[in-house]
Amino acid sequence: MRARHFASNCTRYNPMTSDQQNQVGLKSHIEVLEKIDTVLQERDASLLNLENSNPLGVALIFLDGQFIRANETLCAMLGFTELELLATTLGDITCPEDQGKDDEKLANLKTRDIRSYQVEKRLIHKAGTVLRALVEVLLVPGADNQPYALLLQIQDIDAAKRLQEQSRHAQKMESLGRFAGCVEHDLNNALTAILGFSQLLEADLKTDAQLQSFAGEITHSANRAVEFTDQLKVFSNLDDSELAVYNLNQIVTDLDGMLRRLIGENVSLDVITDCKTGSLACDRGQLEQVIVNLVVNAYDAIAEGGQITLTTENVDRPTDAGDNEPFVRLSVSDTGTGMNDVTLLQIFDPSFTTKDRGKGTGLGLYTAKQIIEQFSGTIEVESELDFGTTFRIDFPRARNVDEISPNPTDQGTITTGNETILLVEDESDVRHYVARILMRHGYTVVEAADGVEALGIVQDGKEAIEMILTDYTMPRMNGDELVGHAVEDQPDLKILYMSGCTDENGLALSNLKPEGSPLLKKPFSPQKLMCTVRGLLDAP
Repeated sequence: MRARHFASNCTRYNPMTSDQQNQVGLKSHIEVLEKIDTVLQERDASLLNLENSNPLGVALIFLDGQFIRANETLCAMLGFTELELLATTLGDITCPEDQGKDDEKLANLKTRDIRSYQVEKRLIHKAGTVLRALVEVLLVPGADNQPYALLLQIQDIDAAKRLQEQSRHAQKMESLGRFAGCVEHDLNNALTAILGFSQLLEADLKTDAQLQSFAGEITHSANRAVEFTDQLKVFSNLDDSELAVYNLNQIVTDLDGMLRRLIGENVSLDVITDCKTGSLACDRGQLEQVIVNLVVNAYDAIAEGGQITLTTENVDRPTDAGDNEPFVRLSVSDTGTGMNDVTLLQIFDPSFTTKDRGKGTGLGLYTAKQIIEQFSGTIEVESELDFGTTFRIDFPRARNVDEISPNPTDQGTITTGNETILLVEDESDVRHYVARILMRHGYTVVEAADGVEALGIVQDGKEAIEMILTDYTMPRMNGDELVGHAVEDQPDLKILYMSGCTDENGLALSNLKPEGSPLLKKPFSPQKLMCTVRGLLDAP
């Protein structure tokens, strides 16, 4: 109770009155500075360290606490100008319960029993808020070597802790980004083989429903792992999105069934779509990730029972030019516990989470915001304690779109071919999977385990190779080096790269050889592989 009462008093306390402020003038300021200059002529001026570049708040005060000088850091810390501080004392801006706590140390300092001391005090900002400060006090003797003034070096403890936390989180984020880059390539190689072979099993087991369902479960689990790697890629800024135009209603409607399974039966889900809602340019998979994340967060905020509502609509937002710009809006509302103002200010920080230790990473809303902004969108949140929360996401509305772009995984009928393809892949599982798919559709496949072996095949000239399908990162010789040598001998070769990482070693897609060569991101489905291969072979 005592702490609560103290905080209440400090919030209302205002150390400055208008009458005091009016008493401060240029003349008094000059007189004070002239008085202290006399001291500085006798003492080393470096003691004051009042440079404005000093990261600490520094002040010179008389023994009674009256301010003489203050640097810009201290003024910014407390919200006062230097002139305003000169009209007050240290005691005036110290919380009542902390006044006098260092009287004994101050007495020892004046008698030269100690050279300096530190004390923690709660100081009052001009706005009335309280900040915890670590104050180091040094004695400044006068011309007669008697105690004359005090030099204070003041550190905002809470700000220092925030900086430490930010530094730790920055290091954590950097480590996570490096981790994502390291594991992405190997994990996507493994997922390419798992997903590919499981989809082949599903196709070949049509006569055995039970075995086909087992293969379907493998595919489902592997796709969940793909979603995890996708989140890591977005989080570490390693992802190149596959942009297309989609109708917002269609995306939300397609997710309806999965969202209901995620939240269970104790929470109701309402999906309200305006039939006139337009389309947007986005990566469908990433937008679906955002929606799932928001719905799961809403579910976690509802203790027992309650409702989650998804709403789509067209909105017009005013521009700086005075006209309106068309957007599509997705709103996700819940009747959960809501959030206070402090939480609302932090929810998009990468390290912040309201979930219990071990139950959340703190990456969800940060990642969602990154994805939304990647597609020129905005996200806003409103919340009230005990009443719930609403997230509103706006994307620029795509114009002149008559048809919904197809889902990238729905490629329709796969055409076959009879060309000869040189397949270069150091991961044997991936190479066998890709070779199997190509051969099932009529292609002749020549396999190589790395770039050196593949270049030997090209230069040997025994195979009438029409396309090189190569991994980018391989031992001994990577795909880019292989292609550079191969096209010197056969400039008409069609080139298709594949990679488990979209930004390997700073790879820029525009720099691939030949210029503008396509890259197939792992993991990919048989349909995606075949459509890409056929499209490239048929291209002029």
